[in-house]
Amino acid sequence: MIPARNEADNIVGLVDEIDRAMAGLAPFEIIVVDDGSGDGSVARLQDRAATTPQLFRFAEPPLRPRSLSNETFEQRILPSRP
Repeated sequence: MIPARNEADNIVGLVDEIDRAMAGLAPFEIIVVDDGSGDGSVARLQDRAATTPQLFRFAEPPLRPRSLSNETFEQRILPSRP
């Protein structure tokens, strides 16, 4: 799971690196939790997800300053997964 906010210049490269590193090793998922980016990160992830089936993107409105905690992950993200 990758937390991200305003990482448009970096996020696709990171997803590609993880994809290359994990290819052929075992089934895997790349989960990116976007915390309200305003720099195009979400659009870049949407484009990459079209060609990377193991990529899941969750765009969230900005969280309170306490950041993404386990409680938030369990309450907001896990129930939304298929």
